[in-house]
Amino acid sequence: MMDSCMTCIEGWRIKGIHCVAQPSQCSIRYFSMRNGVCQACHPTCLTCTGSSASQCLHCEQPYYLHNSECVQRCPEGLYGSRGHCLPCPHGCQSCSSYSACSQCSPAFHLYNNRCVASCPARSFSDRGVCSPCETNCKTCYGPRQDQCASCLSGSFLLGTTCHSACPTSHYPEATECLPCYQNCLTCKGAGIYDCTSCHDFFTLDGGMCIECPSGRYYNVSHITRSQACEPCSASCLTCSAGGENSCTSCQSPKSLHPATSTCRECCPAGVAEDYDSFCCSCDPGTGQCYGAVSADKRRIALSLDSAPHTAPHKQLYFYSVTTLIAAICFVNLVIFGAVFTVLQARSTGSLCWANDYSYRGLKSASTFERVSLTVTPFLEDESEEERENTVLYLKT
Repeated sequence: MMDSCMTCIEGWRIKGIHCVAQPSQCSIRYFSMRNGVCQACHPTCLTCTGSSASQCLHCEQPYYLHNSECVQRCPEGLYGSRGHCLPCPHGCQSCSSYSACSQCSPAFHLYNNRCVASCPARSFSDRGVCSPCETNCKTCYGPRQDQCASCLSGSFLLGTTCHSACPTSHYPEATECLPCYQNCLTCKGAGIYDCTSCHDFFTLDGGMCIECPSGRYYNVSHITRSQACEPCSASCLTCSAGGENSCTSCQSPKSLHPATSTCRECCPAGVAEDYDSFCCSCDPGTGQCYGAVSADKRRIALSLDSAPHTAPHKQLYFYSVTTLIAAICFVNLVIFGAVFTVLQARSTGSLCWANDYSYRGLKSASTFERVSLTVTPFLEDESEEERENTVLYLKT
C-alpha cells in the first residue's frame, strides 16, 4: 500500500492520504449491488466489492489479503501480518516477519535473522549463512583455529593461525609473524644481521650467526650462546671439544692419531709407538700416522658420502664411453697401417697390379708394333709421371 494515495480502488475511499473501506449498508460478508440488493462475498472474503475471489477487501482468518485475493500463505518474498501480505526487507528471499529472515537472495548472507551484503568481522559465509570465526580470528574462512585470515589486535598471524606471541625463529611485523634469517634462533628483522640469538653450533657476531672459526669449538654447555666458541688445545688445528685428545685435524708437520684423536709427529727411526707416546708410526708414502686421514682426503670422503647414490650408473657410463673410444682408435690404427703398407709397396713397384697391360693382335711376324698401354690409376695421388703411357715393343 502506498504511503500517500491520490485515488482509491472500488470499494475504498480517500481519507486524508490513505484509502479506507467505504461503509456499506450490507452486513459483513456481503456487498451492495447497484440496485441496492446485498449479495454474498466469496467464502474467503470478510468484506468485498464483488462475489469473485479477486474482489476481497478484508479476509477471513487465517487468510491474508494479497492483490485483492485472500490466500492462506503469502508468496515468497512476502510475510503475513494482520490479515495482509507485506514485503520482506531488501535482500530477504523469505521471512516470517520484517525482522526474521530465513533465506536470503543471491549475493546476500544471513546474519542474525537479517540479510547483509557481506558478513561482519569475526564471521565467515558458509553456504549463504554467516557463521562465527574461532576466538582469536578477526577474519576467517572456516570455524577452526587454523583457518584465520587476519587476527585481532594483540595477536599475530603465522600461516593461518593466530598467536599471542611469535614462536622461535620468527619476529612480529604489524599483525603477522615473519621468519628470521635461517641461522637465527630469535631476531628483530629478516636480515642476516638482525639476529639476537642463534641456533646450536652457531655464535652471535655483530648481529650475525656464524659457525665457530678454525681453532675453536662450540661448547653446547655454555650458558651464553654468543660466547659459546671456545679455543681448541694448542696442538689442534680444529677440534670437537677442549683438551688435547679432541683434535679433528692437525697443523703440519703433525698428523692426527686416530686412536687417541691427538696430533703427533712421526716417530724417529728405531723408536716404537705406544699408546702413551708423543709420536706415531707413519706411512712412508704420506708422512702421516697410520690410519690418519688428511683434511683434504676427509673433505673428499665427506663430499662423496653426501653425493647422490648414482655412482654405479655414472661408472658404467664412463666404462662404456671409454670402450667406444678405444675401439674407434683401434680401427683407425688398422686403416692407417693398411694404407701405409700399400703406399710402401707401391713405391717399390712390388704390387702385382702396379701395371695393367692390355695387348692387341700383332701384324706379320717380322714387324714390330708400338702398343700403347694405359696404366690404371691405383690412387688419386699418383704422380703425373706414373700416369704416362708405358710403351712395350713386342717382337712376333
